[in-house]
Order: sequence, then structure tokens, then C-alpha cells
Amino acid sequence: FFDGEDLEKSQLKLQSAIELQPQESLYRFIGGLLALKSRNPKGALDAFTKCIELGHPHPERLGSFHLWRGRALELNGMRTEAHEEYRVVLGMDSDPMVRKAALKGLKKKYSQKKANKIDIDFTFADVVGP
Repeated sequence: FFDGEDLEKSQLKLQSAIELQPQESLYRFIGGLLALKSRNPKGALDAFTKCIELGHPHPERLGSFHLWRGRALELNGMRTEAHEEYRVVLGMDSDPMVRKAALKGLKKKYSQKKANKIDIDFTFADVVGP
């Protein structure tokens, strides 16, 4: 993705990985980020919802899942529901940067313009700047 920023090709390859390991929540997380970047907020919401359902052994990662689900909710026009997700983040043992982003989300709406600037890292999956 970094070399060519080919969203379509990246999504196809990621789909293959998901088919091989359907219980890997981080693959779903990357799928959500790719969906946001490709202006597909419904697809992003579905992906982040699925990765929350699948879970993760580290609470910091779960906090990140909820933050990004909140952002996807906002881009789907669901601001009230997004606020609920941000509050979930604040009630968890989340990464400090993720907590800060959730607090910001309560004050200011997340925009597609911001989503277009997401740097997606396939090596570290969910280690993106919130």
C-alpha cells in the first residue's frame, strides 16, 4: 500500500488474508481503515464492528477499535452513536493517544478530509496515529 497507494489492490489482498484467518481482528481493523480512506463509511463501520465482536487480548487495541468505530459512525451521519463509542474508549484502559482522540471526538466531528489522510501500516496493523 505504501509504495503504490493502490486501495483496490490492497483491499483485494487483505480480503484474501481475512479468508485465510477470519478470526484475526487486526485484519478487519485494516479493512476498516482502507474503507474509510476509500470513502466507504458503511464498509468501515461494518469492519470495525466485526473487529470489536472478534475482540483482542489487549485492552489498548480494543480502545482503538472503539475509537475508529466512533469515527465511522460519524461519517455515516450517526453523531450520537459516535459519542457513545468515544465514551466507551474513555471507560477502558486505552492508550493515552487514543483517549485524547476520543475526548477530541466528543468536541469536534471527525471528517472525511481527516480520513483521507490516514497512514495505513500493514506491518503493525492498528498502530496508526489516532
